[in-house]
Amino acid sequence: MQLPCDWQDPGLFRKNTLPDRSYYIPCATPAQALAGPREHSARMLPLSGQWGFSFWPAPGCIPENAAAGGPLPGEAPIPVPSCWQLHGYGRPQYTNVRYPFPYDPPFVPAQNPCGVYRRGFSLQKKPGERYHLVLEGADSCCYVYVNGAFAGYSQVSHSPAEYDLTGLVHSGENRLVLVVLKWCAGSYLEDQDKLRLSGLFRDVYLLCRPAAHLRDFFVHTRLTPGGEALVEVELERAGGAFPVELTLLSPAGETLQRLETTAASALFRLEAPVLWNAEQPVLYTLLLAANGEFIRQRVGLRQVGIRGGRLLLNGRPLRLSGVNRHDSDPLTGFAVTPAQALLDLTLMKRHNINAIRTSHYPNAPWFGELCAEHGFYLLAEADMESHGCTAQYGADWLHDAGHIALDPQFSAAIQDRVRRCVQRDKNCPAVLIWSLGNESGYGPPFEAAARWLKGFDPSRPIHYEASIYVTGDHRNDTANIDLYSRMYPSPREVEEHLAAGLNEGKPYLLCEYSHAMGNGPGDLEAYAALMDAHPQLCGGFVWEWCDHALYAGQAPNGRPMYLYGGDWGDQPNDGNFCVDGLVRPDRTPHRGLAEYKNVLRPLRARLTAGGLELENRLGFLPAAAAVTCRWRLTRGGAETACGPLPLPHLPPRARALVPLPAALPQGEALAGATWCLELEYAAARGGALVPEGWPLGFDQLVLHRRRALPPLPQSAAPALTQAPGCFVVEGPGFRYEFDRRTGLPRSLQKGGAELLACPAQWNLWRAPTDNDRIAKLDWYKAGYDRAEPRAYHSSAGAEGGFAVLRFGLSLVVPALQPLVRMEACWRVSGTGLAELCCRCTRDGRLPPLPRFGLRLFLPNELKRCAYFGYGPTESYADKRAAARLAHWQETVDASLEHLRPQEERSHWGCTELTLAGPAAALRVESEQDFSFSALPYTQEELTQKRHDFELEAAGACVLCLDCRQAGIGSGSCGPALEPPLAFADASFGFCWRFSFPAL
Repeated sequence: MQLPCDWQDPGLFRKNTLPDRSYYIPCATPAQALAGPREHSARMLPLSGQWGFSFWPAPGCIPENAAAGGPLPGEAPIPVPSCWQLHGYGRPQYTNVRYPFPYDPPFVPAQNPCGVYRRGFSLQKKPGERYHLVLEGADSCCYVYVNGAFAGYSQVSHSPAEYDLTGLVHSGENRLVLVVLKWCAGSYLEDQDKLRLSGLFRDVYLLCRPAAHLRDFFVHTRLTPGGEALVEVELERAGGAFPVELTLLSPAGETLQRLETTAASALFRLEAPVLWNAEQPVLYTLLLAANGEFIRQRVGLRQVGIRGGRLLLNGRPLRLSGVNRHDSDPLTGFAVTPAQALLDLTLMKRHNINAIRTSHYPNAPWFGELCAEHGFYLLAEADMESHGCTAQYGADWLHDAGHIALDPQFSAAIQDRVRRCVQRDKNCPAVLIWSLGNESGYGPPFEAAARWLKGFDPSRPIHYEASIYVTGDHRNDTANIDLYSRMYPSPREVEEHLAAGLNEGKPYLLCEYSHAMGNGPGDLEAYAALMDAHPQLCGGFVWEWCDHALYAGQAPNGRPMYLYGGDWGDQPNDGNFCVDGLVRPDRTPHRGLAEYKNVLRPLRARLTAGGLELENRLGFLPAAAAVTCRWRLTRGGAETACGPLPLPHLPPRARALVPLPAALPQGEALAGATWCLELEYAAARGGALVPEGWPLGFDQLVLHRRRALPPLPQSAAPALTQAPGCFVVEGPGFRYEFDRRTGLPRSLQKGGAELLACPAQWNLWRAPTDNDRIAKLDWYKAGYDRAEPRAYHSSAGAEGGFAVLRFGLSLVVPALQPLVRMEACWRVSGTGLAELCCRCTRDGRLPPLPRFGLRLFLPNELKRCAYFGYGPTESYADKRAAARLAHWQETVDASLEHLRPQEERSHWGCTELTLAGPAAALRVESEQDFSFSALPYTQEELTQKRHDFELEAAGACVLCLDCRQAGIGSGSCGPALEPPLAFADASFGFCWRFSFPAL
């Protein structure tokens, strides 16, 4: 089969396609149009389902009879939509920046795998009707044959292609053949950070339309100063002149106005309109009747604007609390259904997310309808990314990002991609902002696309982050770019940008920030504080929503196996850099999503001299219309009083003082315990995605934190002796051995039971999180993963009724200076209580520490964990918005959250910890905050293993006690940690008390 070589031509990106139009499905009756779903339309013939499929290594290998309908070797059923790699043809690949083929634009490999899809369909052809084939998504390009004849060709994977097949189809059985190639010249413009999969991944269908029909329409909404809403509908007819009847229905479905026109537009004027926003996604319905067709379009009455450097919706300042989202599923890849997308939206809504960036291509065409219905703001992005330019030898991002953008042979294709995105989604109320694409540098085609877009749709702002990058001597014209957008600046950099006026008076948007890869993100609250302090900072989109990994069944140990880059033998690959979401591939939320949820809580509270101040964080609703509040007073984590807190009239973004719900403890009562006032927020009313009473977040106001420990009890000093290499401390029912080389216990016997499975260790290594992927290079260079103790001196004696042991120590590695110097002192009472106080110094030339403390291997039976600190979720210095200070209990188990093993499940801000089993227990107390984790795995195991299902337990409870641990941050693709979150102190110390409670 000789395919035309269009796939190698960057200027030939469509052939015989109909002009782009807005997304809609025409129906045969008003009832069909108003009721949906789209498959019920009598004017639509769905062609998704089982197709015959054959796979070929290159286009030239396809047999000549493929289009004619003869038998093909190896042809087998395949579902459409789907991705062929997930059905055994070829293999998946994951690469972020690097192209998966040699960089030699516009050429792609001649050995270009391709799939031939074939099916029949029956048709009763009617006179005067047109038959349009719609392919909603084909990666990377598609040739269309009908009854053996060539019908057309199109690139642009994530945008629909529509063909008029009227002259090629006939009554009875027809034969449709689609040839999809893995790569084409357009693949240079589709270098998105995602799994690389191929095939017909969106729906295919046939539309039966009158010869004279409404080809397209454009709904414009405007708000007048007098409070009215104007709905103007531009109409474009095909095949002749005819009247169009337009009916505008209220949100309740009642007819408000009906117009009939033969003109090119129609206008509705509404008094007292109900405006659309994400908090109240009220939609009107427009029903268009034209020559026997009926089209439903949902209409949101809203107006987007910019004033004084602030992004506005309906005249109010708008905060985008968003995520970047791909169409992605661990079983079906890019092929997602409305039900799968609705699960995403449900989780987002229940976690206070209100905005989505369709990174980095138009999502499924019906996705915008779901967002408009359920209340999400969309930044709609064109199918455009060419950052692979920067991966060439000798290239860099600052100087080479725009090579494709400056290449004239791609100019028309780049502009076409922007137009396709806009034309398809122009009537979607949820789309507030257009984006020209992502990470493709800047040049004339983007400037031309922005000029066209500004003229075509001036009602929406234009976004393009890469407009700030200059390639060669091109002088960027950013006059039509309305937002100043950045990726992954640190909070300090954002402050500097705004202070320097780099945003040129435009709203500042973080189109990607707080990279959520692995254990993270750890800096969400810092960015939220920035947005509060700087009104021009209109919000941002966390990268990203879900982990991209493919399900490969269950491992022998019962754990699910998810695979990522490199697991399929794919080269090049970028490993698990695609596993970077707030939810797992199966949509199980990561703890980072709970963190983001509480950062985005709808109310915030603080205690002031005047009382309890509440702030309504909503942008459009008064607090009481959306939120209920309950309060509880706790002493030492235990509830002492609680009740509902009536909310005052609190307009959007306003603050008000409310009476304290109860008398707060004072004086000695306050000082004698840890007291907290907690406020819990819940949904005041139910909706389609969020039930009434659903928890929306909380505030915990710590009134007083009690930290004092009683002094060690006086008693007769325990016996103190020396044995080879150790000091031995003995008393009634206990025997402790302290290693003179490490200054730590090598045996702790209490009541005849041994509490240590192996000697205690100094600990400064943590299994690198994904957000440590840059920092860990310095950690390895400094030897933090292989530090050993060195003893300079040791002494032991009785002092004041205690056995006192002193050690001068350091942690060392070959060839380098000491990493940490320690002066450690143990005091052991006659009852077996042991206290460790340690003062430490470090060389400031060394990189910041991952952590510092002790590692104890305890008997595996010590599985009952109780602590006073921040829980029950994990917590770190910069990742604790979802945690509360209280007494918590958990079980030491093997469950881990992240697909690639790493540091996790630590608890921050603790002052008490008990680990207990059937026969023994260990208790740790301190007046200073400490962190701990208790897992069945060592840091070495978590560091070395590539997947969670490969982990092998240590056979002990591995307790890491940290006087301090570095923050989490978002350094996997973001700023490095800075002090105090970076553990760079020149000196530090701690005092911990150990005891062994009787059970």
